[in-house]
Amino acid sequence: MNFLRPEFLSFLPLAAVPIVIHLLSRRRHRRLDFSAMDFLRRAQKRVRRRLFLEDLLLLLLRTAAVILFILALARPGSSEENKLTLDRPSQGLIVVMDTSLSMGHRQDGQSSWERARAAASSALAALDGSRGDQAALILASPRAQRIAIGHPTEVGAACQEERTVGSGLADWAGALATARKSAAELAIAGCDHLVVRLYTDLQASSWEGELLPKALDSLAADGVSVFWEEVGDNSSENWAIVALEVDPAVVSPGESVEVRARVRGFHTKASRTIRGRLFLDDAPIAEASIEVPAGGEAVWSLRLIPPRPGRRALELRLEPDSLAADDSRAAILEVRTAPRLLLLSESPGEGVAATLMRFLDLGEGAPVQTQARDPATLGAADLVETDLLILADLPHLPMGLAGRIAQQVRAGMGLWIVAGPALNAPAHAELLALLDGEEVRIGPMSEADPERARLQIQAADWPPLALFQDPRWLPLLTEIPVRRWRSLDVRSKMIPLRFLQAQEVLGPAAVHWRVGRGQVLVLACAPLPGWNAFAEVPGGTLPFLFDLAHWSATAETPAHTVESGSELLLALEQTPTEILLRSPQGTTSRPLLDPLASDRAGTLPLQTVHLLGTWIAELRMPNTDSVPTSLRFPFAVVPPPGESDLARMDADRLEAITPLAAEEDRNASPLDSQDPLESAPLFFILVAAALAIESMHAGRLDRKRG
Repeated sequence: MNFLRPEFLSFLPLAAVPIVIHLLSRRRHRRLDFSAMDFLRRAQKRVRRRLFLEDLLLLLLRTAAVILFILALARPGSSEENKLTLDRPSQGLIVVMDTSLSMGHRQDGQSSWERARAAASSALAALDGSRGDQAALILASPRAQRIAIGHPTEVGAACQEERTVGSGLADWAGALATARKSAAELAIAGCDHLVVRLYTDLQASSWEGELLPKALDSLAADGVSVFWEEVGDNSSENWAIVALEVDPAVVSPGESVEVRARVRGFHTKASRTIRGRLFLDDAPIAEASIEVPAGGEAVWSLRLIPPRPGRRALELRLEPDSLAADDSRAAILEVRTAPRLLLLSESPGEGVAATLMRFLDLGEGAPVQTQARDPATLGAADLVETDLLILADLPHLPMGLAGRIAQQVRAGMGLWIVAGPALNAPAHAELLALLDGEEVRIGPMSEADPERARLQIQAADWPPLALFQDPRWLPLLTEIPVRRWRSLDVRSKMIPLRFLQAQEVLGPAAVHWRVGRGQVLVLACAPLPGWNAFAEVPGGTLPFLFDLAHWSATAETPAHTVESGSELLLALEQTPTEILLRSPQGTTSRPLLDPLASDRAGTLPLQTVHLLGTWIAELRMPNTDSVPTSLRFPFAVVPPPGESDLARMDADRLEAITPLAAEEDRNASPLDSQDPLESAPLFFILVAAALAIESMHAGRLDRKRG
């Protein structure tokens, strides 16, 4: 007989402990003679042998219990069985666990993730660190990460500590690449037989892509065996919110928006009515019963008017089913304040400036707030507080103003250069160069037949022209007679409007491009009496200028909605003094501020987020008076598309990407086949039997001997 743990045999001398105790506890007799001594001596001779045998049996039972217990700890087995174990190579087990959102699907009170963790813990517990076995644990999260490597006990403890399933995709290609590196490290550490075990629900959408077969083949080429263990259940039914949309995503106070939700039933065989509640800034505002057809999709919509400006957090929550993570979804609605327009002109009451102020300065409560200033009186803080700067036919720019304008445009301010008869093109050349517009050249005045020259929409998808796609509104803009304009020479910038005479193109009327987070517009069609009829057609001019001002004043910002596993980005004009990031669960963190991480457009990365729902970034910003100002930015983190579809991978697809291996080994690990049939359980049973017999025998002797 051989032993798996022969070191325990060194404790066999402890079997003498019952003998020593027996010898020390023998009854000592004091000699005392009396008249009936002869009768007692004859009686003692008759029972001495029986007493000796009874005590000997008790001693043997106690000694046998100790010996059998030590042998059981040494894990005995048959010679042939233990030869396999004693001679087996040291094992290196790399556990790769699927942490995608679909692993949160529950059935019979247990999720796929919990089944994966239990199975992985069992496999790790089967390793024997004393024989050189080692392990590694890798999570196939949106960014695959190895969380433990080394002794099996330590890796098993790390596996048990992982409590939460992820909410994004599983980066299988990255996880398998990490597994390959881990296998190489374990081989260097002395592991002879390397095995990768994948614990996954085999969701079909997770296993698409050309990188997976290559990663699996690379493991096979390194001599690493790959085995699957499916931990999903047999149900693929699921109801999920696949989209929550706000149209338009940015509105002004008093404007209404449409909230649309799409709810889909995946692999469902019957229709279902689902109750849902819509929340605005965590306060319920509407309830709905959504009828989802079998295997289909339902759309629920609601119109609302947000009560106050700011970024508002919307969230739709359905009654939870077996996969609760996709039964709620967040979105962000931005209610902006009226844009602040600053018009620079040396003669605000005349020419181009006067016409623009007539249309744009409508007083308090107007959709835009406009004021006119002389460039010579412009203060340092005026540009910082401006959403849209309008250079209205300026003959020159004060020294240093071009650099300050370019800086603010990159940070998000909009800029119009309105070219009238007084504009000095060389004076604007420096500004255009700073704004990546070196190729844009403003030329002299051009003239055409006013009866035949018109504006033409060149870019129909240009947002400020959306209104004029309606045939009832189109003539109000495009049939305005045009007589004069400043010629523009441009090659690669966008031309949304141009001048047209009959079928002849006379030149660009507007040129647009983005710079950093802001945008620049050069207008050759200045609204000016004698040049065109804009002033005579306010029904077309006013909405065009208002739409154009709103659009130009809105800085390009990072997305309000990001996918789980992505990075939150903040667009800021200056670096905050402190950032507090609050998760949907209410936990807070303080991302480290790295000014070097911000790009030229002022985009600051915060951190990668995984929890679904509304995240809130609270910022402390220094203002011009050095008094910190608080800002609040909500973000909606949503699940990745495809994770709600629980359909399993096709067997042929699995066969195609799996490295060649014996068919009977596909679903079983070599570690399982090398475990010997031990006799240890039998020895523990014998220990229990010996102790039970000893207890009964000792009790009988006590009763018999009084």
